[in-house]
Amino acid sequence: MRLIGLTDGDTVRLLEREREETAEAAERLESDLDVKVKMTTGNMAVAPRKKLLRLIKAMIAISMLGTLFVFVRLHFFKEDNVFSFSFSSSNYKIGDVVKLRLTDRTLSFVDDVTGKRLVVKFESDFLNVSPSQDSCASIFADKHFRPGEDDFRNSICLKWKNAILVVNDTGSRGSQCFSVEWSMTSEVSSPKNCYSLSGAHWYGGSLLSKQEWPLEDNSVKMQPFVSAPMNVFETNMLRSYGPVLERMWINSVGFGIVADSEIPLHVSVNADDNAQLCLKSQYQESRYLAEKTQTPLRLNYTVCMDRTAKQVHGHIMKNFVTLPSSGPAEKLMRDPVWSTRGINMNNMTEKDVLSFQIDIRKKNFSHSQLHVAGNFTQSVGSVYFDHVRFPHAHQMVSEMNGDGFSVSTSILPVVEKDVYPFEDGLKHGAFVNISQIQVQSLAWMNRNVALIDFTNPEACEWMSERLRVFKAEAPVRAFHFNSGEAMLLSGGRQTAIPLLNHCHYSTHYVKFAHSQGNDSIVGVGYRSQEYGLMVDIGARSSTWGYELGLKSIIPSVLTLGLLGYPFTIVGPVGGVPMKEFEGWRNQYPLPDEELYIRWLQLSVFLPGLEISVGPWQYNEDVVNMTRALFKRRAERVFQLLQTAAKEFLHTGAPLIRPLWWMATDDEIARRIDCEFLVSNKLLVAPVLEHGARQRSIYLPKVRDFKWHDDLRGKVYAGGQWLHGYKVGLYEVATFRPVYRSQDG
Repeated sequence: MRLIGLTDGDTVRLLEREREETAEAAERLESDLDVKVKMTTGNMAVAPRKKLLRLIKAMIAISMLGTLFVFVRLHFFKEDNVFSFSFSSSNYKIGDVVKLRLTDRTLSFVDDVTGKRLVVKFESDFLNVSPSQDSCASIFADKHFRPGEDDFRNSICLKWKNAILVVNDTGSRGSQCFSVEWSMTSEVSSPKNCYSLSGAHWYGGSLLSKQEWPLEDNSVKMQPFVSAPMNVFETNMLRSYGPVLERMWINSVGFGIVADSEIPLHVSVNADDNAQLCLKSQYQESRYLAEKTQTPLRLNYTVCMDRTAKQVHGHIMKNFVTLPSSGPAEKLMRDPVWSTRGINMNNMTEKDVLSFQIDIRKKNFSHSQLHVAGNFTQSVGSVYFDHVRFPHAHQMVSEMNGDGFSVSTSILPVVEKDVYPFEDGLKHGAFVNISQIQVQSLAWMNRNVALIDFTNPEACEWMSERLRVFKAEAPVRAFHFNSGEAMLLSGGRQTAIPLLNHCHYSTHYVKFAHSQGNDSIVGVGYRSQEYGLMVDIGARSSTWGYELGLKSIIPSVLTLGLLGYPFTIVGPVGGVPMKEFEGWRNQYPLPDEELYIRWLQLSVFLPGLEISVGPWQYNEDVVNMTRALFKRRAERVFQLLQTAAKEFLHTGAPLIRPLWWMATDDEIARRIDCEFLVSNKLLVAPVLEHGARQRSIYLPKVRDFKWHDDLRGKVYAGGQWLHGYKVGLYEVATFRPVYRSQDG
């Protein structure tokens, strides 16, 4: 889908060409009239000829005014757009394409092969169709193919080869939206609709292992649109869709696509550099479980249009997303989470945790949680501390709580087989089954485990009781719910509630996490915005690049914010080692000092902040910088995040925003992936290059505003680059928007 607009050069050439053609036509008409008048009236025709000339000149002026009106309409309103629908089926020839053209309130479907056209004109609340067509009721007389709506007054229906197409004007307020549904009449057909990524910049979809911004800079081959883990230790996970995703995309010129939640959706993004976003519905050779009741195959989605990306995003948030009534615990946004995730995951002991807590206390750093992550249990999926490595777990946790630390631990959605929790869970029907008598098995950390069925209320009650008993034994205050991706439901899975889309497993998992308190942190998301929890986008690798490195953080946070997950925490500052460092058993190697510093300078402005490596492990300069950043976060940034959080609860606006949020028509701002806004009050431009002590900073053009440089005290106009802007190792560049009248 792309906007067919006119560049300034195209518009000027169009005007010049029409003016020349009009002038030539006028000259020919004047010449013809002159000859005819002379032939019939001789010198007596002088006066009438002058009147004709004045009339012709008036007609030329009117024509030029009309051309100018067309120019203004095209240049400023940009209402002419083209959507392309391509198909994938053995019954279609290569090149079969259906185009849907929207201009104002007119749709035009064109088959490029046959040239047949169907034009639809919207008038009032009804649709008039030309040429005549079979009525929707007659097309769907067989209820087997009925799309689910009995009232077709606002719909057009079209039989197209071995597919039935229904387009409905949703009649929504604000953005103009059309629902599109393809119902296949042949079992061998897999409908595939592709939208051009050219002519606009695209955003949304999901987390990616290599997260670039905008979306068209990525390349993902066609695959099931289901969530999968992005583990820095699993290189084979690259290029799959990540643990948080939504079936929604928007572009920079005000178009949005929201796909139906129940169809077996496959998606490709710029696959083989084809500059297309393709949606495909398919059961064969996919991870979706075909249901007999769901035939024929359907491809359903809604297309919305508005003037800007910000406006269409607001419409989608209001009409397609359930927003939460409250956000995560405020302390999670005010103070950092200190965790053991980036220290040592394998041989952690009670002594390690206590030593970590003592160091934090000695340096007098603030804290929201002390999170014990990694291998602290006896078996996979157990919630209890290993009594060998943590012989005094209750005393340890109680003392840390008494010292002002809120202790949290990790929870997994699996239980290792052949241990007590598994046997107890079987009695409660707590696990996902392959059949009535066989529990599904998964390989997890070289262990055989069963997946807890969070669609089953009885399983949720069983898990809640386990956590309640654990809190009584070791009084932890909160939990981090790890994993829970749709990819866990492989093979012949049977959940208590049948899931046509396995991503709904993540929805149920997050719902359960929310039942344990608003200080829970989750690592997955699908249609779970309504729970308002902090979302962990996963540990990043200790690298500078886009593949789960430092540069991936801003695009990932911006993407999740637009998808309705604005409360994000981005893993330990400095990242964790890549796979080649798995052999380290006692202590992970420290992240590079410069990488750690630049990472912290970015993360301190985000909704969640996690630290595993204490700054005291470097030097006093790093400690002092950390204190200054924590002070700024507590005194200034937290207030901005609070204000933005309240706005999100009402409008769906993200907390961390792309530059185009304030400058919707700024073309450069639409591509910036190395800067971000905190609310609309602060622009942050961290250094993301190794060894850099300067960078180029773009200040977007915002009406009535200039930008105040917090480092240098200068004021700059928007719409310009600051090239070679100097930023010391312990500095981070930030700018505040100020009214032009205040720039003195």
